[in-house]
Amino acid sequence: MAEASSIGRTHQINLIKLYGFCFDPTTMALVYEYMENGSLDGFLFEDKSAINWCKMNEIAVGAAKGIAYLHAECKKRIVHYDIKPGNILLDRNLTSK
Repeated sequence: MAEASSIGRTHQINLIKLYGFCFDPTTMALVYEYMENGSLDGFLFEDKSAINWCKMNEIAVGAAKGIAYLHAECKKRIVHYDIKPGNILLDRNLTSK
């Protein structure tokens, strides 16, 4: 519930959107924006597709902007604690979130 409350109040282009959530006695679910290209580690370690250095730089800068927003611009600061390529998601345009 805490994650849904925190993420639900954040609005920044490099943060994934939380569309909804369900909490009942048997099921807990968070519904996030669909990220067509999956996680960054798929591109880095599974070689799904080559990413040129310019695009890789855009991905890194986008991830840094998302983290900076969480740490400095949110009304209530949020610390992620588990930043890694598997937790950086890529939309259809390879924008990092």
